[in-house]
Parts: sequence; structure tokens; C-alpha cells
Amino acid sequence: MISRTEATQHFLSVKDSIRQQAGNPAKVKQDGERYEVVDSFQVSSPSGDYTIRKGSFFDNDLKTRDQVAVDMAPTAEGIRESRSYEHYSAKKLIFFTDERLKFDNRITQVGAGGHFSANSSVDFSL
Repeated sequence: MISRTEATQHFLSVKDSIRQQAGNPAKVKQDGERYEVVDSFQVSSPSGDYTIRKGSFFDNDLKTRDQVAVDMAPTAEGIRESRSYEHYSAKKLIFFTDERLKFDNRITQVGAGGHFSANSSVDFSL
């Protein structure tokens, strides 16, 4: 499981990668501050290669939920990892809102010894 800091940094990095593809309407549709992935695409990064899934979207409005999903490149050992992020705000007391990030992580390994799968989820304040 990656740390909250790593999850937040990866989420922000994925959003930057989506923004960079905004000039390519075959991959990302931009409507004002809203970005939506219309075709999955691969990203190479120092922290590991991954594919941003079709249907991921975000904007810069905390009143709306952002949903981003990625598939990390499989390892030589056959480990596949899928990560999904949900960025939103939640009411806290009467006048305050809490900026939150929900991170889901799914790891699957299929090999000669059988099938292994693990899921984890964490929801935290930013």
C-alpha cells in the first residue's frame, strides 16, 4: 500500500498528464476547467509507467467529484495494479468543507502457483 503522500502526489501527477493531453481531442475532451479522458492513454514517469483509463474526469470545482482511474504497468512477476482516485469535498460542521481524497488500490497476481488478489481503500483529508 502506498502512503497518503504518495497517493496524493500520484493523483496530482495523473491530473497533470491529462491536462497535457488536452490538445489532443482524440484522447482528452476539455470543456472550460473540466477534462475528460475519451480514450485511454499511456504515460511514462520516473515513478512507473501507467495507463489512464477512458472515462476519468476532473475539474477545479470542489463542489463536484473528480474520478480518475489508472492501471500501472505489469511487473516482470506478473503483478498488476489498478488505482482509482475520487476527489471531493464533504461538509464539516456548518460553515466548513473538508477537501478529501479517496484512494482505492487493487493488486492482482496470476502465476503458476495460482491467483492472488488484494484490495485496499483509504479516504483522507487533504
